[in-house]
Amino acid sequence: MYSIIHDKASTRFNEEAMDLVGLIKPVPPKVGVKAFSPEHYISGTFEESDIIEITSLGEVNHLGEEISKHFIHGKKLFGLIDAGYQNLNKLSESIYSHGKVSQHLSIEYIKDKLFEWVKEQWIAKSETTFIEELSASAEVDIVEHDIGFPISMLSVEDEFEIGDVVFRPITKDRFDGWFQNIIEASKEHVEIVRGEFEIIRKKMQGYTVAEVKVLAENKHAIMIGKEKVLKSLAILRALSYSNIHPKLTEGFNILGAEKNDGVTCIKFDENYVGSPLEYSEQNYKARTISKQDIEEIRRLGLGVINKVLSEPRKSDFQKKVLEALELYSKNNMLPDPQDKLIYILSAIESVLLKDPKEPIQKNLSERMALYIGKTYDQRIEIKINVEKIYNKRSKFLHHGSVIDESEMLTSFMKTAWIFIVKLIGDMDKYNTKQEFIEHIEVIKFS
Repeated sequence: MYSIIHDKASTRFNEEAMDLVGLIKPVPPKVGVKAFSPEHYISGTFEESDIIEITSLGEVNHLGEEISKHFIHGKKLFGLIDAGYQNLNKLSESIYSHGKVSQHLSIEYIKDKLFEWVKEQWIAKSETTFIEELSASAEVDIVEHDIGFPISMLSVEDEFEIGDVVFRPITKDRFDGWFQNIIEASKEHVEIVRGEFEIIRKKMQGYTVAEVKVLAENKHAIMIGKEKVLKSLAILRALSYSNIHPKLTEGFNILGAEKNDGVTCIKFDENYVGSPLEYSEQNYKARTISKQDIEEIRRLGLGVINKVLSEPRKSDFQKKVLEALELYSKNNMLPDPQDKLIYILSAIESVLLKDPKEPIQKNLSERMALYIGKTYDQRIEIKINVEKIYNKRSKFLHHGSVIDESEMLTSFMKTAWIFIVKLIGDMDKYNTKQEFIEHIEVIKFS
């Protein structure tokens, strides 16, 4: 941590932190307003004797955003409010954006440490500067975490990597090993733990865990790990054959973040109320990836993607393609054709259009045809198909017309997927999007 923030920046940050001390103010009392209080089920209560210490408090607005931080001193409430809290935010963001700090610490971590230091400095002045305090805390809290995210509705025969993420099967033996570790640490509550673990086993065993190593403080490590896993899942979806037909979808996701189109209902029959009923509106099939499938995914472009992801510095074109893949991958999580089209076309537009000013339909249909069409007839067919799809999307966006699962849409989705796969294979060939488009223009006039 000491090497992350250099001396010149430390001096500036420390001065701005000290300025915050002078912005601590008494918090004005809030006028109570009687509001509706729903009768939610209460499973337990806290008594005053249960509360050991209150270190800091805060206030949020109607959006759930924190707008002030408070603390209790001498039975009175003080804190950073209005301009004081805004300055706290700005300084936290400046520190977070400095050097490599964002790789290891979250803005919330920095903000909490900063407010705690400002509070302590206001109560009793200390010789320790804020950056010294932050560095000492970070030195302890920044450790390497090996984090696993269970992936529902995805089963893999063997492990494989996408970037920093390793996908591994959750076999019965592996799950038993996890269970044994928990039992060793909870010998006094074996039966309780066994019951809870069996519930978890039903959700996880036979599926997949995505593992990633992150060097950061605890909460930030989880958020970084989650982001890496979601990006890897997006790449896996982009390489899936489910992209070639409007009726195909992918339901796999981090456990707890799955798309759920089911509903719960209660049937009323005169004075009798039946048990709640579960009804699933959309069935997402579980995806199984065999060793042979893994090799096919590598052939389609995973090897190229992993090479690009491992590079410390990526070209502008590589970054643009990775962004397009993430956008494109959203289509096969959605069952509605109109939703699929929006993401597919947006992804392709992001790499095939020079700027928002040029005609979209003409340039995109021509460039797409030139890039993947091998013969004159193929290119004409692709161009016409893309133009028709744009007309359908326009009618949906501007007139609310429903896009059906037609043969034309299926043809376009196959064409779009071929474009995406070819684009992945060419990630290393161009430095910029402009260079890529110019290459296609050369084909047009050759």
